Amino acid sequence: TPSVPELAELAHARGVPLVVDLGSGVVDDLTPWGLAAEPTVADTLAAGADLVLFSGDKLLGGPQAGLILGRRPLVEQLGRSPMARALRVDSMVLAALGETLGSHLRGAATQELPLWRAIDLPVAELEAAGQTLARELGAAVGPAWTLTVVASEAAVGGGAQPGETLPSRALAISVAGHSAARLATCLRAATPPLLARPRADTVQVDLRSLLAGTVSVSAAAAALTSCLVDAQAQLGVPAPPT
Repeated sequence: TPSVPELAELAHARGVPLVVDLGSGVVDDLTPWGLAAEPTVADTLAAGADLVLFSGDKLLGGPQAGLILGRRPLVEQLGRSPMARALRVDSMVLAALGETLGSHLRGAATQELPLWRAIDLPVAELEAAGQTLARELGAAVGPAWTLTVVASEAAVGGGAQPGETLPSRALAISVAGHSAARLATCLRAATPPLLARPRADTVQVDLRSLLAGTVSVSAAAAALTSCLVDAQAQLGVPAPPT
């Protein structure tokens, strides 16, 4: 694969701009979290790209949008295109994007942005949260249910960091006399619905995803309790004595 400096030299020798689509919009080094290194937006511009295109969501962690950075004359030329008016984002997206970029600039992404909060959660915190959830949910639904905390791998994304995972913990849920597939179906139809993954004889809820952002353990417990009680009624499992 040719490098950006090689492509820049080739393009500039022929008087054409080099446009690089970075896709996921990485602005920070990913390796401290054990993820594969990707070129950042700043690195790509410094390597000779005239324009860099990337997403406002994905690894930037903001609203769905497209950003174009680079040489001012080229950016201004794009802004004068009649298509710019049709493709521009609205004021709400701009406000959300501004907050997202500000969070990265302040070094607060891991505290303020749900994606980066999820990436930064330590496994020990996930384990502790999982044990608390298992105790509280077990008391609410009764002995027919088994709730345990198991090791899992959380996928970072599809288009962003494809195939990359982070060590995580999952809440594994099963109920006597019912298959994992049946339980998963009932959980999806519950109020609130829960989209979980069947694994062997259990349904697993990845805690790194569940606790991303500002969701507290108590709020997660309340939502999951409602969901499991609803699924319990669908399955015809006796409720625990009050």
